[in-house]
Amino acid sequence: MSLSALPGLIITRLRDQVAGFSDRVAGTAAEAKASEQTEFTLPHAFVMPGGIEPAETMISALDQEMIVRFRVMIAVSNASDERGQAGTAALYGLVASTIQALVAHEPSGFTPILSEGLEDTFDSNRHVLWGSLTFRTSILASDL
Repeated sequence: MSLSALPGLIITRLRDQVAGFSDRVAGTAAEAKASEQTEFTLPHAFVMPGGIEPAETMISALDQEMIVRFRVMIAVSNASDERGQAGTAALYGLVASTIQALVAHEPSGFTPILSEGLEDTFDSNRHVLWGSLTFRTSILASDL
């Protein structure tokens, strides 16, 4: 499997494993459109590219392991209560489900996925609370 297949593999995994998203998992273009709106179907997840960097050790003189990062942006409703407590609870519930669905999952051609955590800054408004999880996996440079 090549690097270009990873977003589709992650989207499929989240659609299959996280019932809370109700099949509302998409990629980068959908996130860009949603972030410009205040009203879209929630909750929603968006799989976004992250960085790619070489691992510290070489596999051989002809190949190298490449660490591939990606983000899962989660959007939940922040409108159900004035104080935003329900939005935070909903976000944390979907964060837990997303981590459980992805950590140790081994997409074809990649190493098992590891979590790098939830960013400690959240973007929100009266309608939507956003959270960003970062994950990593790796692939051989020859398989990119």
